[in-house]
Amino acid sequence: MKIVLLNGPPGSGKDAAGRALAQSHNAKLFKFATALKDATHTLFGMPGIAADAFEAVKNEPSTQFLGLSPREAYIKVSEAAVKPAFGVEIFGQLLTRQLAIYKNFCPLAVVTDSGFASEAAPVVREFGAKNVLLLRCHRTGKSFAGDSRGYLELEGVATIDLWNDQDLVEWYGLVRVTVTFWLERD
Repeated sequence: MKIVLLNGPPGSGKDAAGRALAQSHNAKLFKFATALKDATHTLFGMPGIAADAFEAVKNEPSTQFLGLSPREAYIKVSEAAVKPAFGVEIFGQLLTRQLAIYKNFCPLAVVTDSGFASEAAPVVREFGAKNVLLLRCHRTGKSFAGDSRGYLELEGVATIDLWNDQDLVEWYGLVRVTVTFWLERD
């Protein structure tokens, strides 16, 4: 299995890049945050609500999250409860379990929300640095300001910086060509 980790600030085009690769390379899409969002929804009395259910309103305070925005609730659960109890690699460990289930019939996995080296580390250890590509997505006007995530450096992992300052069709093309080149390098 080959794995592409998409890393960049909010609005830089990570999810669009993932969709492009799902279409062109039949990639399966994953997120480190899925387990956290599922657990947070359950904690706040919403079991079974899809992990991405609050994407359109993730920064808006909500009575469902006791006045917190969904993003604030996820961060509090992660930083105050889950990581202190299970360690900083927990979401990477959980995602690695998921990836292992698919490794024999999913040639390309794309993780669209990479933002912490500690989460990526278990994936790199399990699948090997040569099987992981880190795509750092940049876009004018987008930054990690106010975000706990940042651009990653992963030892031994091929890393390519891409700038998303064009239209969506061109962005899709750039991502597809870059990943195709990486896959064919062996």
